[in-house]
Amino acid sequence: MENLKQKSFDAIIWKFAGDIGSQAASFMIGIFLARVIAPHEYGLIATITIFTAISSSVIDSGMSTALVREKNTNTLFYNTVFVFNVTVALLLCLLFTLLAPQIANFYNQDKLILVIRVMSWGFVINAMSLVPKVILSRELKFKKMAVINFPAILISGTVGLFMAYNGYGIWALITQTLLNSILVMSVTTLKSGYNPFVLNFSRPIFIKLFSFSYKLSLSGLLNSFFENIYPIIIGKLYAPADLGYFARADNYKNIAANNITNPLMAVVAPALAAVQNDELRMRNLFKKVIKLAIFINTPVMLLLVILAKPLIIVSITEKWLPAVQLLQILCTAAILFPLHVINLSLILIKGRSDLFFRLEIFKKILIVLILLASFKLGMLYFVSGTIFISLAAYFLNAQYSKTLINLSVLDQLKLVYKFLFAGLVTIFICFNVDEFIAGWWSKIFFITPLFLILYSTLCYWFEQETIHELKDMIITKFVPKK
Repeated sequence: MENLKQKSFDAIIWKFAGDIGSQAASFMIGIFLARVIAPHEYGLIATITIFTAISSSVIDSGMSTALVREKNTNTLFYNTVFVFNVTVALLLCLLFTLLAPQIANFYNQDKLILVIRVMSWGFVINAMSLVPKVILSRELKFKKMAVINFPAILISGTVGLFMAYNGYGIWALITQTLLNSILVMSVTTLKSGYNPFVLNFSRPIFIKLFSFSYKLSLSGLLNSFFENIYPIIIGKLYAPADLGYFARADNYKNIAANNITNPLMAVVAPALAAVQNDELRMRNLFKKVIKLAIFINTPVMLLLVILAKPLIIVSITEKWLPAVQLLQILCTAAILFPLHVINLSLILIKGRSDLFFRLEIFKKILIVLILLASFKLGMLYFVSGTIFISLAAYFLNAQYSKTLINLSVLDQLKLVYKFLFAGLVTIFICFNVDEFIAGWWSKIFFITPLFLILYSTLCYWFEQETIHELKDMIITKFVPKK
């Protein structure tokens, strides 16, 4: 048992290290590419990325999750899923090859025809890596996965940068994407020991796995579509450069939000699950978690709001200035993001998939209504709809916490409003100070510590308990006992 616990802990550490290292490398390479490549070319790639995300849900169809949760697997299980994944990927590749002219016509971009046909082969390459990734995951070999992903990003990124600086434009981005997929697929297959050339298929095994996975597939497909609904509409109604600005702003926001919420939930979800039968303990833990999440997330999002312009200019140059307001809007909408995830996790931990599905339907209807109300008002107003979606979605997600652990939406807001108020006071002060600071680097280096000091001081004044809990967690984790 102790070996399993140690193995699991090591796996988590490598998972975090691998994810953060890969994201950092991708982010830095993306910055250098953005400095060379025009926004409208990024917009064209973002158009294809939409279809890639949706197609990935179809190709996998939840089969990876079904394989991971299957207790007794063998080579025939893996071969069955591999054949299914690759077959679906080939069919989608053919479909997009045939539909490329229609898609290009939809976006009024003839240049997309060849781009779509080339990028479609990425479906097949990625499909071939799904089963090897599952094998490594089942064996908790996240160290190997980290060792695979990081070099692949560096190699493909270097090639992409070389092509970008030599004038290849959009094809630098395409080459980088496909080369990264090829490297990951090849090395993952070798490291996992899987033989992709034995094409066995078992109908009973497929039916067994698919009977579980198809529900995940439908849910994933629905989520993928609505997660990309803004890029789809921006790509249709506005210029490719506008989609490029939105994609870069969303990338900045996602890196910050996900690197806070994902590690937090990786620890919190098992902890909540462990006390799910004790309502009092679960409620107390839940209260601590939402306070900690908002305490950490609020300053990060608000710092991105106030430093959006200097960050954009110093990292990817002034040609990306239209992304500044978009980044500010998206970060404002993301302030409550951890509360969304935590409340939804509570519903799943309690086994109420019926409530989860009902919420998803309500939220999709809400998104459609806000989109219909805002798309004619201009891009900034259109993107501002994400703030209203975030607020409304939080109230929908949190309403069932009253039933499940007797913690209402109002109770939750009472727990976190002090942190939100501290953030608003701090950003008001920093915005006024910012006016007197010359130079983009000076703004970053002066405003960042000022913001954090003011925010931490106000939070300590308002909510000492949470600050002490966070301090105790850090000391317990990193300071050795004497």
